[in-house]
Amino acid sequence: MDWQTVVTSAAVGSLVSSIATLLGQRSERSARKRELLMSKAIELGMAKGEVHREQMLIQSRKMGLPVMAKDDIFWIEDHFRTLS
Repeated sequence: MDWQTVVTSAAVGSLVSSIATLLGQRSERSARKRELLMSKAIELGMAKGEVHREQMLIQSRKMGLPVMAKDDIFWIEDHFRTLS
């Protein structure tokens, strides 16, 4: 085997390794971003759900009528879509 083959093989191996690393980093960044968005959406959605339930309870007492508050998952989904 001559030295040109060895150098070419090393270059190709390095290139393939670099591309795989870049793709892995991109995937990891994307996953971290989604995880952060989800955690913030949960945080905001739970707070919004609590406020919404309190407001509905106050209205229910004033009007004397039963009301239904939306589930927290509705607010979480809404905030996730907004943040995305």
